[in-house]
Amino acid sequence: MAKELERLVKYISKEDVALFIGSGFSLKAGSPSVQKIIDAINEEAGEDLTKGMEKPSLRHVSEKFINEYGGRNELILLLKKLFSFKPGDTSDQQMLVKIPHIHTIFTTNYETLLEDAYAKNERDVITSNSGCAYVTNSPVHIYKVHGDITTLNDPKSIVISDSDYNGYFTNKYFEFIWKELQNAFLKKHIVFIGYSLEDENILEIIKAVRDCIGDNMKQSFVIAPGFNQYKKDILKGNGIAYIDSKAQEVLEYVIASLKNTIAADIRNKVVCKETFDRFCKLNGHIYSTITNKGEKNVIDKFNVEDGAEREDKINMEISSKYKDVIESGLFNDRINIDGSNIYVPACKISSDELILLDYRVNDIQFFSKEDISDLFIISAYEKKSIKLKMPSIDFMEKVTSFRYKKQNSIHLDIETPICVIKISLTEEDSDNHKLCFDLEFCNTYNNNNDALKWIELLIELYSGKNLFVEEVELHPQDNHPAVKMLQKYKEYYQVIKAIERDTDILFELYNQYTKDNLLHAKYLLHYKNGTGFNTTLSKGETITFTIDSHSKENFPIEKFQSNDFCMIRSTPLGEFELNGCKFVIPFVNSMFKRCSSKDITQLDEHSYQIKIMNEGMTYTTWCADYQPTQEGNTLHLGKKQID
Repeated sequence: MAKELERLVKYISKEDVALFIGSGFSLKAGSPSVQKIIDAINEEAGEDLTKGMEKPSLRHVSEKFINEYGGRNELILLLKKLFSFKPGDTSDQQMLVKIPHIHTIFTTNYETLLEDAYAKNERDVITSNSGCAYVTNSPVHIYKVHGDITTLNDPKSIVISDSDYNGYFTNKYFEFIWKELQNAFLKKHIVFIGYSLEDENILEIIKAVRDCIGDNMKQSFVIAPGFNQYKKDILKGNGIAYIDSKAQEVLEYVIASLKNTIAADIRNKVVCKETFDRFCKLNGHIYSTITNKGEKNVIDKFNVEDGAEREDKINMEISSKYKDVIESGLFNDRINIDGSNIYVPACKISSDELILLDYRVNDIQFFSKEDISDLFIISAYEKKSIKLKMPSIDFMEKVTSFRYKKQNSIHLDIETPICVIKISLTEEDSDNHKLCFDLEFCNTYNNNNDALKWIELLIELYSGKNLFVEEVELHPQDNHPAVKMLQKYKEYYQVIKAIERDTDILFELYNQYTKDNLLHAKYLLHYKNGTGFNTTLSKGETITFTIDSHSKENFPIEKFQSNDFCMIRSTPLGEFELNGCKFVIPFVNSMFKRCSSKDITQLDEHSYQIKIMNEGMTYTTWCADYQPTQEGNTLHLGKKQID
């Protein structure tokens, strides 16, 4: 049985199964058994109609009743009475609903238990040819091949007697349903549930299908408990696999199996997204977002529906070598906390080093060892809103903090609009603790005014001003080397503010300070304003020119060896990007006054490289539409003039 059951689950997972449901599937809910219907007919007839029958069956008894006693209308009224019952245990029907992989169901049952189990907008019920005309794109189509209680007023809709069975395949009333049945046998694996082979025409239907489509039928299954060898041989002779089990047991097994594979199935595109969504909702109250990545799908995120509980379970077994690493906090990597700029320590374990991984949400497996390339085990952290104060600049803000441990240190990472302030307290010995500050700037920020406010705090912090974290006073290092760099950040924010204040430019997002970003911001501001700006050479900084002394525009090289001179450098700039916007500045020009050469290197007969190294020398830069030109003793600096 195990082999057949595994095959069945595989077919269901691929949405490649249709069901054929008989009366046995409804007995738990209170639907009358075949024998109870026969007994009721006998009672209505006033005698035992099975007498003299070699093999009594409902179809034979019904035929005899119609022909010899109450007639067809009386039989229909009796059926209506028998099937007007209050449903009891419908757990099997409810479990079936939780398998959205099944889209087509045929049933010989007269009651409405199946369709009542599904939401009305999720199923179509077809009882005759006319019903086929109104089939929609509902997830489930239920074909009532023998009619149902809602159509009992139409005697033609009921198949119950020998005459009905014998004429079924030629009855125009069921022509379209019969064609749908043939198509299902051709395209799907058919699973029979609730049939005993004692009193049903299933084998007759299978034979009729074979006569129509030949040997192109896919594998079929019968689910029923306790079949004897004679019945098993009948099934085998008709190419039908037998699963010796109750419907409830099989449905429970199928749902449990699909919970283990549904995530892998959507990743590998075995199942469609609609079915995946319905399964997760029905079996775990889970919704998710899926991204198509070519041959694979990616489950981006998943969560539970509002009001539903969420239970995450991880069963994991890793190589023993990581045990001490994790317990001691010797993390080898770090990972970002979703929705923040915070990174916490993590231990990275490749999938090859995982022995077992089973991650479930509400009992649905979303990840196994095969679904990941690496596993990260992170340090436990506490997320908390805290208050920061710096009285020296009248600063007070509420911020989000993340507290975690790493080896013998306690870390407090504070998220700000421009960076993460990283505070660590390390126990060096029983009496001494070391307090450290560090900064990790974000690549972008959203508000330039906020940036200016926060950079002022950081400059003050690294200048030795006390910082209060939730009323705890911290004393940072005075005159920290980082102050000089933080001043560059401040300058950048100030230039960006000037651009937005003095021009018609407004940025939607701001890239963080870099040396190039600051330079481009200065170029843009002064180009728009038609001004220049001064720059002072720092210690060790050099300016190098290459000249051709043979050119009539240049002085002989001797002039550069003995005299102070003025140099103008013009560099094409063209298009550049700042804060996601593109700008064009044709030329960047710089004027160096009162220069003196520190080193002259001859490159060839006429070319020389002149190096200027003059700490504290100031030069002027301006941006223009044209390069500077000289006419006699007159120097034209370009369209944009300098101060």
